[in-house]
Amino acid sequence: MRRTRPFPEPRPFPWPSPSPLPLPGPPKGPLPEPLPLPLPPLPKKLVLCVVVEVPLVPLFEL
Repeated sequence: MRRTRPFPEPRPFPWPSPSPLPLPGPPKGPLPEPLPLPLPPLPKKLVLCVVVEVPLVPLFEL
């Protein structure tokens, strides 16, 4: 068996400092294409997929 050195003390992971980056959200300014108001009834599966794909972190930071 080879003799191995004892592992060094685990250094604390250098977490990146919180930088003032803008949160991903709706783009500020005029919308490229205004959505028509009378939306057709969407199937529930499609709505669920859209809701799941939205990042939840910005909602909790409000």
